[in-house]
Amino acid sequence: MSLNPGQYRVFETRPPGEEYWSAREELFNAHGYKFRPRLRKEWTPSWHTTGKSPLHSEDGEILKTHLVDAYTDEGKCVCIKRVLRNDEEPRIAQMLSTKELRADPRNHCVPIIEVIDDPDDDSVSYMVMPLLRMADLPPFQYVKEIVDFMDQTLEGLVFIHENGVAHRDCVMRNFLMDADAMYPEGFHPVNYWFKRDYSGWATHIPRSVAGVRYYFADFGISVRIPEEEPQKFVTGTLGRDQEPPELSDTVPYDPFKLDIFIIGNMLRQEFCDKFTNTDFLRPLAQWMTNADPEQRPTAKEVLRQWLETRQTISVVNMEWRPRPRMENILGT
Repeated sequence: MSLNPGQYRVFETRPPGEEYWSAREELFNAHGYKFRPRLRKEWTPSWHTTGKSPLHSEDGEILKTHLVDAYTDEGKCVCIKRVLRNDEEPRIAQMLSTKELRADPRNHCVPIIEVIDDPDDDSVSYMVMPLLRMADLPPFQYVKEIVDFMDQTLEGLVFIHENGVAHRDCVMRNFLMDADAMYPEGFHPVNYWFKRDYSGWATHIPRSVAGVRYYFADFGISVRIPEEEPQKFVTGTLGRDQEPPELSDTVPYDPFKLDIFIIGNMLRQEFCDKFTNTDFLRPLAQWMTNADPEQRPTAKEVLRQWLETRQTISVVNMEWRPRPRMENILGT
């Protein structure tokens, strides 16, 4: 695809989201974080001197989310999220990132490196986190990788529930992974499929070889209910999964049992319904998505049942690729 000179203006005009971050460049520089050239105040499009198309230039990649990436002096890429200072999200995320809780190997919550207050807006703060990838990009290559994802997800669920936190939006989109070992040459923070410098495709090694760690992300609608709190019910219908039958703005429900349903539904939709050789997950998914929250298991019961189930998975199946159901339909 080629562009005419008039189309270059689209790439040379920073949208409001980019201008917001650019205006705070000095704040983050003072904390040791540097933006990519496009997000700096003094940015001049590289194609003015290189002659390359914006489509083939690193700074032609427009920031498309409310998050921003930056680099430390050591070259480590981080992700920065704007949050409301008095909201529950930063409180919960920081609580789960205390030194004591980070020492627990079951803690699969996105680490918070630091929180920076906006000096010009006392309602806003910025959470700094490692740059992570979506858990299923690239797709799982072997059944054993799905099993590893299950191991980490369910022990992480037990961990957050033990600490009084219900996520309430734990769909696949909100699971991330530390893929640094998978991508030894790195990847671009906006266009994950390219190298950081846009010099070519980002190559990776299988996650089962590299080893990855999965994380619960985005505690935007999460709640923390201390163990001593007698009332453990909430209301609300927010969240990406709208299938849980108890969702209501008026009738209170148990947010911990909601998590059980959402993860069970994720297992069914992302694995059982897509692949023929992941049916070992179906009984667990059915138990977790019982229409009656009282009949659903607790996180500990789910993990206990999963550890029994995984013992029944054959070595051959573990080493096989997830086989799409469409292959059977097409007779291949």
